[in-house]
Amino acid sequence: MANNTVSRTRLTAYLDGLFDGIIADDSTVNGLQIEGAEEIGTVGFSVDSSLEVFEAAAERGCQFLVTHHGLIWGGLKKVTGNDYRRLKTLFDHHINLYVRHLPLDIHPEFGNNAGIIRALGALPKEQFADYGYFAEFPKAIPSGDFIGLVRDQISPMPVSMDFGPPEIRRIAVCSGSLRPSAISEAVDGGAQALLTGEGSSSSLFYYPARESGIHVIFAGHYATEIFGVRSLCAKAAEKFKDLNTVLIEMPTGW
Repeated sequence: MANNTVSRTRLTAYLDGLFDGIIADDSTVNGLQIEGAEEIGTVGFSVDSSLEVFEAAAERGCQFLVTHHGLIWGGLKKVTGNDYRRLKTLFDHHINLYVRHLPLDIHPEFGNNAGIIRALGALPKEQFADYGYFAEFPKAIPSGDFIGLVRDQISPMPVSMDFGPPEIRRIAVCSGSLRPSAISEAVDGGAQALLTGEGSSSSLFYYPARESGIHVIFAGHYATEIFGVRSLCAKAAEKFKDLNTVLIEMPTGW
């Protein structure tokens, strides 16, 4: 257990500093979304801002919660139903809510895509699809081995459209979700495979993937976006050694 506390101001400033220079055109409010306790002894990290996550944070004594998906998307119009219950849980337990959305996808060191690429044993290259990256394996691997890596390191049940070549050297990676037009960008960038969480309409990927001759793998939105909060949890534990850090994993199954 932690022996000391960290002020909300200091913890927020540290997290903000990790994202200095990381620019992303986002639809949410990045940073401290909901203000809670001033002194922090336990900080939690999770992907989603759900009632279940908030209740788990309260049960584990968190005064500060970092999530990838926040509560404010373009501004709240009213506070009723699920929004009310979620906010009430935060307010009742004096929990701060800190959010990093697209900046946590794109961060080159501990972002979601950087984590995926490391887990697969590839090397990151140039940017792909606004907040993803191209990556390359040291040498080409059989496409079946690549799917095996995805199963072992990201999701046990990925959905794949296997229209690419028998060997894969260069991949395009984008956590969360993508539009079908990203297939053209991946192909133009020399990728033999495209890995993402889900498609904006996954069925619309089928013919572009088939006609372009590229593998497309959907590994799940949650499964591709747990990497960033895991890395942030480890960073905070390293920086604030007397602070309790808790990873709250609530898989959605997709």
